[in-house]
Amino acid sequence: MLAKARKLISFDKLELPLKRQLLKAYPDGFEDSVMRIDAPTPFYAVLFEADDITYLVKLNNYLVNASSEDLEDEFEDDSEMSDFENDETDDDE
Repeated sequence: MLAKARKLISFDKLELPLKRQLLKAYPDGFEDSVMRIDAPTPFYAVLFEADDITYLVKLNNYLVNASSEDLEDEFEDDSEMSDFENDETDDDE
């Protein structure tokens, strides 16, 4: 069995579909799941498993305590964010 590829990536550089998946994986925000990585320049990150890659997603300090609602500004286009919100409401039905 082949191991999944592993990748370190910044939240800001994630493609929109992966951001959506990440936010669905952490609907209450990252605060309870974040880990501090003590590298030469320490940073905070969360693990995120996609189909074929396990990501270690670096978070900016403001993202660590942000809820998914606070992350609306991370989406460039309002229609993209409304698509994300529609996906969330579909789960509640």
